[in-house]
Amino acid sequence: MRSVERIVLAVAVVVVDLVAVFVPLTAILAAWILLTRPPWFKSWVERLYEGDDPPSRGPRAPREARAPGDDR
Repeated sequence: MRSVERIVLAVAVVVVDLVAVFVPLTAILAAWILLTRPPWFKSWVERLYEGDDPPSRGPRAPREARAPGDDR
């Protein structure tokens, strides 16, 4: 490989790296998901949260220890 070819290849690698860094890939993916609503994304989110319980408000007092009218 001649030195000119090496320089051109090195410059091409640097340019591709710069372009890849400055293109907001996450924002483009998020916009695409919002616009197209692919079914695989919904099933992935459902699988991601499938075992999670809603957050609790802490331990509750026994029913007889609660104030009258406190039916939470």
